[in-house]
Amino acid sequence: GRPVNLGIRVGPPRANRKPVLQVVDSGGRLLAYAKLGTDPLTDRLVEAETATLTRLAAADLGEVRVPAVLHEGRWQGHPLLVQAPLAVGRAGAGDSPDGAERLVAAMRSVLRAGVPVGELGLSALRDLGWWQRTCAAVDVLPDTPLAARLAAVRDRLAGSGSRILAAGAWHGDWNCGNCSVVPGAVLVWDWERYETGVPAGFDALHLQLQSALSAAGARPGQVARSAAGQLLARAARTTAPFGVDPADAELVAALYLWGIGVRYAADDQDAAGAAVGRLDQWLLPVLEGVGAVRPVATPDLHTRER
Repeated sequence: GRPVNLGIRVGPPRANRKPVLQVVDSGGRLLAYAKLGTDPLTDRLVEAETATLTRLAAADLGEVRVPAVLHEGRWQGHPLLVQAPLAVGRAGAGDSPDGAERLVAAMRSVLRAGVPVGELGLSALRDLGWWQRTCAAVDVLPDTPLAARLAAVRDRLAGSGSRILAAGAWHGDWNCGNCSVVPGAVLVWDWERYETGVPAGFDALHLQLQSALSAAGARPGQVARSAAGQLLARAARTTAPFGVDPADAELVAALYLWGIGVRYAADDQDAAGAAVGRLDQWLLPVLEGVGAVRPVATPDLHTRER
């Protein structure tokens, strides 16, 4: 109902690149952000974020604040999402000890909120929705050596299918650019990768890896391999606040790395020009050497519950 000005950002080369519009009034006051799909992948992501924001609008998220949906519709055949801006705050993961603690608490709130019955608590790996969806994604990858290596890792991880893991929901792309710790709230945006039925601790692992890749310019090779290796080495400490048994930590970290690899391959990030898409140069060499991909005998669900 009033004139607006649009600032349009497209972003660096990546498969999920799409127009993000900053909507301001004539005085420069921020009114909204809008996202527009441009192809099948980004169409799905915009639709997924719209559904997630709607789903979480009434959820108890503690200090976490998510954008409100102002409009959902279509423009020239593609989905359009217009969302309210969150309170102004410097993007970041919390530089102080208090900020870091609040960030972990926020991730725990997301882990519990909006999760269907049966997808929160303890679950066998093979029964998790995330595991089933990611396995299915591997099956439809183009027939390439990369896909064969990801499938081989999956087959070894499947040997741990009976492992009982803490599970819930995750944001799906919790990085320093998608959150801000401010007085009284933790602001979190970009919810297009939200999922339930996921091993607990994934958000913290993702933040750790993405922070390292961002600091290094997301270059593949030794820097990224080192970041993935450090993720595995620190897995027990990183995932402990989320109820992950120390004996399961390396497996959970390996599952996360494999899942991110499958995401990058399914999105074809390499062809889009994203450096992290060259999985053979950094992720796979690390992942294929992880002991957690080998089956480990563990107690059954009833024993763990006792």
